[in-house]
Amino acid sequence: MSKIANKEELYIYKTREVIPELRYLDGIVKHLGKLGYPVPIHFDWYHFYMQLYDEKYVPNIAFSELVNYLHKLSSYC
Repeated sequence: MSKIANKEELYIYKTREVIPELRYLDGIVKHLGKLGYPVPIHFDWYHFYMQLYDEKYVPNIAFSELVNYLHKLSSYC
């Protein structure tokens, strides 16, 4: 995901199929919270994925939120 430069690349089949893997981040966030490291950011990856899967337009703000979420969460990992 870190190699995606713009949101148009998300519509590429191989990239689009990686997005459901974000469900594992939900588990990481939960475990970080149990360890006393609450992550102050949430992202609804499922809704985002369904927009891509249905080939609907993803607003720029949604793409920015995805990038921000991945960036913030990576600092905890």
